[in-house]
Amino acid sequence: MSTPVDSVRLARMLEIAEAELDTAAGGGPLCKVSMTGTTAQSVKYFEGRWAALREVQRGDDPTEAFNRWRKEYERHQHKNSGEEWVHYSAGGVDALFELLD
Repeated sequence: MSTPVDSVRLARMLEIAEAELDTAAGGGPLCKVSMTGTTAQSVKYFEGRWAALREVQRGDDPTEAFNRWRKEYERHQHKNSGEEWVHYSAGGVDALFELLD
């Protein structure tokens, strides 16, 4: 059974996530930020928030998406993945938690 989503809330959260990501990236394209080696933790965090919300917008069940992102976050923490992956998955977990709250 699918978890109902308030489409207006989701659209607003996506709008905010995109604006935060753009601000964190300094208005530049993400590929350029990554290529220069200046990817800040905040950029990956906000990218994760945006990506997780986009999954729900495309039709993923928000509860299932939250559980998947949470498992990825925990996996990256325990596996000592790079900080970028930890921050990316943390952003997704936080966004989906807020959406479900």
